Amino acid sequence: MDERQQAFYFDWFGHGGAFVIPWVDWAASERHPFLVRMDPRWAYPIAFDSKEQLTQILFIKYRRTADLEHDPVASMRCRSCGAG
Repeated sequence: MDERQQAFYFDWFGHGGAFVIPWVDWAASERHPFLVRMDPRWAYPIAFDSKEQLTQILFIKYRRTADLEHDPVASMRCRSCGAG
């Protein structure tokens, strides 16, 4: 099992849901979408349909500066804007 599948497994069985969102790096010349894993601890259900199926989720992500320094995507964005 690769790392992504393991993360989904632990999210599903540990927290009850596994979430990903499509994302595009708008700064790149070739804009190919990729999936970004969302931690289920950041997910807040806000809407259900008449069959009690979840239709909308709000993600609230709190990030410390120390976390941003170790995030490869955030560090790439910082290098591309000329800061840091």
